[in-house]
Amino acid sequence: MQTGSHAAVTCLESGWFIDELAQLTEIYGPAAGAAPVPELPLLRSDARLWDIRTPFLMDQQAARLARELETGAGEPRRRRRPRPPHPTAPCPVLCALERLLAERRAAVDADADPDQGPTADDYRSNNASARQAARRLLERAAAAASSAPLLPLHDANPADRPRLLTLDGRRYVLPARSRFLCDDVTRSFEGDGVVQRLLGGGARFDCILLDPPWTNKFVRRKRRHLETDGYEFLESASLARLPVARLAADGALVAVWCTNSAAHQHTLRHVLFPAWGVTECATWHWAKVTQHGRPVSAAGQHSKRPYEPLVLGRRGPPGAVGPPPPPPHRLLVSVPSAVHSRKPLLHEVLRPYLPPDYRGLEVFARSLLPGWTSWGDQVLLLQELGALLLPEAGCGDTPHQTAQVTCADGDAPHGDGDTRREQEDVNSGNVGPMYKDEDAECRDTRGEDSGAGHANGKMCHISRDASHEERGSSVGRASSQCQRAGNGHECASS
Repeated sequence: MQTGSHAAVTCLESGWFIDELAQLTEIYGPAAGAAPVPELPLLRSDARLWDIRTPFLMDQQAARLARELETGAGEPRRRRRPRPPHPTAPCPVLCALERLLAERRAAVDADADPDQGPTADDYRSNNASARQAARRLLERAAAAASSAPLLPLHDANPADRPRLLTLDGRRYVLPARSRFLCDDVTRSFEGDGVVQRLLGGGARFDCILLDPPWTNKFVRRKRRHLETDGYEFLESASLARLPVARLAADGALVAVWCTNSAAHQHTLRHVLFPAWGVTECATWHWAKVTQHGRPVSAAGQHSKRPYEPLVLGRRGPPGAVGPPPPPPHRLLVSVPSAVHSRKPLLHEVLRPYLPPDYRGLEVFARSLLPGWTSWGDQVLLLQELGALLLPEAGCGDTPHQTAQVTCADGDAPHGDGDTRREQEDVNSGNVGPMYKDEDAECRDTRGEDSGAGHANGKMCHISRDASHEERGSSVGRASSQCQRAGNGHECASS
C-alpha cells in the first residue's frame, strides 16, 4: 500500500490516522457544494466533542495526576495488602499502535516539535469541555422526545451538496447523495418490504457496515438492580436473521464492529458470518487516542481497552474476481468523540477495496454518510442542526480546531485505567461514560454465546414497543434514559 496524506485521512503502511473533524468539514463545509445553499447556514463541527486531551479517568485520579505533575512526586497512599500481579503479555494492538505512531513521526511529523503531553491543567480539567458538549447533545436528544414522527420514515438527498430536511419543526442536515430509512431493523424479519425499500429499485449493496447492539449481561444486571431502562439488545439468533444475504451483492464487503468479548467475536465468526454467507478476510482495530497520541485508557485485565475490533468479510466464495482484498491486519487511529459509542467515518478508508461506483449501506446507523444508505431507528439522531453540526453565525465562542493526533514519546500516564462513571453524583457536574464499556466486565464471557460481553452502547437507543404504530423515531423518542445519561448515570442503549 502506498503511503499518502489526505486532509482528513492519513494513510501509512500499517494503518490510517482519521481526523473526524476534518471529515465533517469536507462533507458539510463550504467546499461540499458547488454553490451556497440558500436555506443552509454555514456549518462547523462542535470541536469540543473531540477535545480529548487526557486519558479517560475518574475525577479523583485526574486530580491526583495533576498534583503529581506539579509537585514532581506522588502522594503517600494507605498501605494495602499486596495482591499477586496478573501475568501480562504485551498487547499486540498497542504494540502496533506504537509502531504506527513512530511511522507517522518519521513520515509526516519529522519536522514538528516533540509533543510534551498533557499539562497539569489538562488533567485537572479531565476533558470537561468534551463531557459538557456531550451532555448538551444528550439533553437536545431528550428534548426531542415529544415530537417524534411515526416509523418508518425514509427520505433521500439526490443532490451533490448537503440540504436541510425539516420534520416537526426540527431541522436535519442531509449529506450529498445520501438516503436513509429510519425504522426498527427487526421489521425486516416480516417480509421483503424493508429490503425492497432499502434497495430502492437499484442493485444490491457492494458494502454493508454494521454496528450491532450486542447483548450485555453486566448492563442487564445493573439495569435490574437500579430499575433503569435501556436499549433493547439483539441476541445472536436475531442478528443472524438480518437480511444481509438479500441486501449484499456477490463479492460485497461486509464490515462489522464487534466488542472485545471473546464470546461476541466467536458468535460473529461462527454464527453470523455463516448465516449471512460471508467469509472472513480481515480484522482491523480502531485505536482510540488522545490529542497527544496516547491511548484513552489502559489495556489491563480489569479495564476498558482503548481499541475495538472491526471484522471484515466478503459475501460469496473466497477467491472470486473483484476489488482488491483488504489487508488482514490494520489500525484505524483517531481521537474518539465524547458522544457515546460513536465510531469513526470509514467511507474513505474502505473505498480502495470497493468497486468505483459502489453502493454502501450502514445498519444500526446513528448518522448519515455521503453517497450511502443508512438504516436504523436512530439514523437522524446526530444529523439535527445543533448536534454535531453548529451554524457558524453566532457560535464564535467555541474556536474551530481539528482533532488531529499529535505523536508523543514515552508511556501514557493512565492511573488504574478505570473509566467508569456510572455512580457519579448528579450534582458533581460530570457527564456519564464517554464511550462504551467494551470489556471491563468481560469476566462473565467464558464461551457464552448470548448475554456475554458489553453493550454496543447506543447513546439513547429506542426501546422496541409491542406495536409498530407506537414506535417513535429516536430523533424524537430518545426516551428518558437520555436525560439520565446527561445527569451522569449510565445510558445503555457500540
